[in-house]
Amino acid sequence: MGCDLLTTSSDKNARGIAEELNRENSRRQGIERNIFSDIVRQFEANPQLLQRSVVLDQQGWHEGVIGIVASRLVNRYMRPVVLIAVTDGMGKGSARSPNGFDMFQALKGCAQYLEKFGGHQAAAGLTLRAENIPAFREHFEEIVSKNTTAKDFVPKLDIDTEIAPADISPRLADEIEQLAPFGTSNPEPLFMLSNVDVLSTRIVGGSHVQMQLRPHGNVQFRPLRAIFFNMGADRPPPERLHRVACHIRWNLWKDRKNLQLIIRDFVAG
Repeated sequence: MGCDLLTTSSDKNARGIAEELNRENSRRQGIERNIFSDIVRQFEANPQLLQRSVVLDQQGWHEGVIGIVASRLVNRYMRPVVLIAVTDGMGKGSARSPNGFDMFQALKGCAQYLEKFGGHQAAAGLTLRAENIPAFREHFEEIVSKNTTAKDFVPKLDIDTEIAPADISPRLADEIEQLAPFGTSNPEPLFMLSNVDVLSTRIVGGSHVQMQLRPHGNVQFRPLRAIFFNMGADRPPPERLHRVACHIRWNLWKDRKNLQLIIRDFVAG
């Protein structure tokens, strides 16, 4: 379908294909949110299930979204995650790991339970028979336990510098954009704001939270747009933030370009 969109010469066909792709993408996002929410609720109801690693399997999970869900679980729980979708007695899994843990080597140590696997330190895919999942889960947990400590699961953010709200400007966003592309070897600059008021919040996309921020007590300051992706509607922000870790980016939407803070985390004031 994507190829058809790029090659069609008809505006009408292109519009129809784009609308269908958008509907399919929305459907997949809904499936992803449901799987993630179900897993989080499971851990909240049974905290003892959260060990050094997370290895979960489910009949009928969508293979195309479990990698995204695994990444979100790594961000939330800071431990290696393997999610396995089971169909007709075979499991296909997506594995993700936090910085400092080599997922590929861990799977290599469990090779006797796997039909095949491949990937790298941070992400991998695997295939195994459903009857081997319990043994794989146990052995994988042993490997993770031997190669990690409790301190490895404490979330860490490397702040580049503290910035005053008045210094956040279009020019700065342009300069940061020129440093792209960002990745492991070239991390995106992460800034810290202090003592800001939350003027308003709005849930978008089911789990993202848009905010309007302003320096504490400065009613003349033009509010800053901000968004916290996958924050969840169950974690409403307080009225004041003591510390905010964020990226500074341009947000392009419907031919409009606005400065926006991408919040990674905050400490309530």
